[in-house]
Amino acid sequence: MPPLVSVILPVYNGARFVAEAVASVRAQTFTDWEVLAVDDGSTDASAAILRGQAEHLAAGRFTLLQQANLGLARARNTAVAAARGEWVALLDADDAWEPDYLSTLLAALSSAPGAVAAFAGWQYMDAAGRRLPQAVVLPASA
Repeated sequence: MPPLVSVILPVYNGARFVAEAVASVRAQTFTDWEVLAVDDGSTDASAAILRGQAEHLAAGRFTLLQQANLGLARARNTAVAAARGEWVALLDADDAWEPDYLSTLLAALSSAPGAVAAFAGWQYMDAAGRRLPQAVVLPASA
């Protein structure tokens, strides 16, 4: 049975952060997901780190796709083409989700049957991973 959510993770030279991004998916309270990571021609250790992350997940939950550097949009499109989920969630290599991220967005989508997308605010962090005092909070809409 295909997962409900396909997490799209494009990576270009994201070795510094990508393990944390994948860990934030593994920590989700909602667990019916797959990760499709695209190594977009990285020249750092990104591909090796992604292969290591795949070892922590059951077969079929993590797919590593590799391509020459074609840019962010093409990397996302590569992953979307391979996605099996009903919903697609975008996660950049230098981002991390709160544990209830997917469950919150899916609840919003369920409460609005005609909705085709949902998105959330975000919290800025510095280079050391510390949260900055500013947060972007978006108003709820019907």
